[in-house]
Amino acid sequence: MLDVEKVDVTVIVENAVMGPFMGDSDFVKRYQGLGNLLAESGLSMLVECWSESGVKTSILMDTGRAPKVFENNLEQLKLDFGEVNSLVISHGHHDHTGANTQVLDRIGHSTTVITHPDTFLQRFMLMKTGRLRNIGVNPSQSLVELEKHGGNVALAKNSIPLGPGILTSGEIERTTDFEESKVFYRVKNNQFEQDPLLDDQALIINVKDKGLAILLGCGHSGVINTIRHAQKITGIKEIYAVLGGFHLIQASEDRLKRTLDELVKLNLKVLAPFHCTGLNATSEMLRKIPTCFQYVTTGSVIKL
Repeated sequence: MLDVEKVDVTVIVENAVMGPFMGDSDFVKRYQGLGNLLAESGLSMLVECWSESGVKTSILMDTGRAPKVFENNLEQLKLDFGEVNSLVISHGHHDHTGANTQVLDRIGHSTTVITHPDTFLQRFMLMKTGRLRNIGVNPSQSLVELEKHGGNVALAKNSIPLGPGILTSGEIERTTDFEESKVFYRVKNNQFEQDPLLDDQALIINVKDKGLAILLGCGHSGVINTIRHAQKITGIKEIYAVLGGFHLIQASEDRLKRTLDELVKLNLKVLAPFHCTGLNATSEMLRKIPTCFQYVTTGSVIKL
């Protein structure tokens, strides 16, 4: 597998913002601008990769929840989407797909959009109240609308290369016995059923002389399942960085403990949990794996 020389991941949308009170770390450059960034329960990341020869590949992973939040942060961060090569939609929930068409308009040219065939199904979450909540892609951001706005949509279950040393995970094999979630539902073939979230995908980058960087949208497949899948399809065992949404916000004590035990074994250099990871899981990661833990909020740039 080819590799990249360096990677910058700019967090455009995330659940939290931090004022200019924290300094930078070895891996995270924090937003120090005077503008007002907005946070929301959503995620969007601009991923910029450079090869050894200087060739740049720019990928947008997810588009947050509310277009106005995405647009505001784009202006404050002064990001130019003219060089974006592709849009990767990690899965079909509204907090990752809210500004799809606005993104394509910003890019301004025909753009490859990569996602799973299940992304645009009707999706629901069973709340603690016993009621169902619609969490699927907003109709204004549907497959038809993406195509109207210049998206060349590739609906694929398998891994797709995006550039030298960069690929999507495709469907993630579920091999652990502790990573599952039973609160999600879908409508498929006119049947209301539990949602296995097979559309959940990650972005995998081979960083030269360091190992794999794995970027999670929500990690609904399980972070350990995702890591093992990345190792399997690339043939690379070294895991350099894992970042994004780990979806441990509702995890049992057993699942959290077993997840942390597996993460400890990896000897990671960068562990950056945010979005849907949850306060308890994030705190436990900081406590148990402090040497690689990185605190990331909206506007942060993770430098790998």
